[in-house]
Amino acid sequence: MASDDIRQDGKGDEAGGWYPPVPLHNAHDDHSEHGRKHKRERYRHREHDCSDHRAWQLGFIGDADYAFLLVSVYVTCFNEDGRPIVELSWKNQSMLLPIGDRRLIAIIDELFWAHTDRHLTSAGRYGALRLLTNEAVMAPARVLALRTALTVDGEVGIDIGRGRVVTFGGGSFTIGREFPVTFRVAPSLPTPAGVPDLMRLRDYINVEDEGFQLIVAWLTFALLPFGPYPVLHLIGEHGSAKSTVSRFLRYLLDGRFSPGGGLPDSMRDFDVYARHRHGLFFENVSFLPDAVSDKICRMATGSEDERRANYTDGDLVTFEARRPILVNSITNVITRSDLASRALVVELKPIEKGRYRSESELHAAFMRDAPQIMSGVMQIIAEGLINRSRTTAAKLPRMADFAHWALAIESTFWTPGSFIAAFERNHEASASDILDDDEVGQVIFALVNRNGGRWQGTASDLLVEVGLHLQEKGHSRHSGVPRQPRSLSEHVTRLAPDLRKRGITVSRMRVGAESAKQITFERI
Repeated sequence: MASDDIRQDGKGDEAGGWYPPVPLHNAHDDHSEHGRKHKRERYRHREHDCSDHRAWQLGFIGDADYAFLLVSVYVTCFNEDGRPIVELSWKNQSMLLPIGDRRLIAIIDELFWAHTDRHLTSAGRYGALRLLTNEAVMAPARVLALRTALTVDGEVGIDIGRGRVVTFGGGSFTIGREFPVTFRVAPSLPTPAGVPDLMRLRDYINVEDEGFQLIVAWLTFALLPFGPYPVLHLIGEHGSAKSTVSRFLRYLLDGRFSPGGGLPDSMRDFDVYARHRHGLFFENVSFLPDAVSDKICRMATGSEDERRANYTDGDLVTFEARRPILVNSITNVITRSDLASRALVVELKPIEKGRYRSESELHAAFMRDAPQIMSGVMQIIAEGLINRSRTTAAKLPRMADFAHWALAIESTFWTPGSFIAAFERNHEASASDILDDDEVGQVIFALVNRNGGRWQGTASDLLVEVGLHLQEKGHSRHSGVPRQPRSLSEHVTRLAPDLRKRGITVSRMRVGAESAKQITFERI
């Protein structure tokens, strides 16, 4: 038999007993004739002083309606972009669950058993879920935040799990349960506690000071609801603890203690990951296909994909997300300049011989330090939010919002100007890596050097030069080299920002009687 806190009054309500109140989420029914009629039919027995349980005993309502009425006391139904969801208050806990979640089904079964001494049939269970779905679809829609949110009043909140939200004000932070934005359910972050000490994180990341500054800027900005977010790309040889560092950063950002998984098999899977995770972490990546590189660019700055809904001919679904992303690999796998301009490439140093620690020891040490590290992260965010409004820069680089944030927190541990210097050196190194690995880039450098610092020709002329270059290297064709003049011209356009950083400008103009478009490479 179930406990009295579930059963409440037992089954003896022939003499009145317990009447479940009309669920608050049914208030919206008053706004539609269909809703009023549905409500009148479902609660008609109450007009005759008959309890829900008695009505079920007499057959006025079936198993599905009775199970629905029992669980309605504990749920508020709503929808997010048409997806039915319930806000469940159960045994001093509050959670958001999609209708059909196993926990919701278990509670419906438990309530029905507690009030009837009978197991709910599959048909009754399905009927109760169908009624909940109808309520949710007809209810007002809500917009749910994931991990971090900004209120209409400009207040920032970070969900750290179990109903607790970190808010900021006056250069400090507080942890509470009242916040005007509803968050989706997500794994809990370490609870900030103790004296703020972000520099303890430095002990777990074997990187140069400049790289650590970029990581801290990325981590703190990733916990804010602003964006666009830069992509953090950790590289390093075997034994540089890439997976370990990814695991620790993911725990601080997303509450999951794993370094991440492989790249999604499809763009649809990418959207599903982004719907449920604030941070996207990809482990041990050896190659970034062009389509994935483009998707990461869109996801970092703000992606909106529309496609036909499953099992429909005319319904459209929209996936919209902006997410911080971390990728780790042995070498730099970013080969396209559009992604490189949005990325921070940080190289981890190999761990010195004799300084290796077991995973269990390292994990235990980090878990002991995590509360103070998290407290340090929140304190930097609190100070950065204060400094942000009075931080100015004569010239911001690409990813200006992130750069502005990094300047706002620069004074917490670093000297003025240190971030911009680190950021520019990082992007210059990335541009060099891309050009050094790009066959077309190598041809362009060779042409400019051979022709006194300037070369001009059509895309077809350049394609011939690329072919000769490949023949000299003994390659008849190369998978990364365009084979048509038009695609080669587009490839040059993508390389233009990196060429400019290396001192070569790209310009185009039409010349001659036939107005042939000429490409000009010129050393600055």
